[in-house]
Amino acid sequence: MSKGSLALANWLNKNGFTQVDLARDCGVAQPRLSAYLSGRTPALGAAVAIEKATKGEVTVEMWAQPASKTETSRLEIARERIRQRGLDRAMEGRGLGASK
Repeated sequence: MSKGSLALANWLNKNGFTQVDLARDCGVAQPRLSAYLSGRTPALGAAVAIEKATKGEVTVEMWAQPASKTETSRLEIARERIRQRGLDRAMEGRGLGASK
């Protein structure tokens, strides 16, 4: 796991973006962005696009730095929050209310 993966998950959570939103802004497919969140290192062009889309909060250099075990557990918490937010929005869109 890299600091880039952790920083990207935190950025998504903090800014209320979905993977689909950020993938579109970066010019990559959502499954590819998901792979980056899971620890895959993006190609240089994608890393630069992520840095630009996040206004420098997730830098190219972060993808080369391993995350600590504490940071990795925080990443899992952030992923769950992002997943839950997506489910809440989907249910609201269907008129079912938020699931909590």
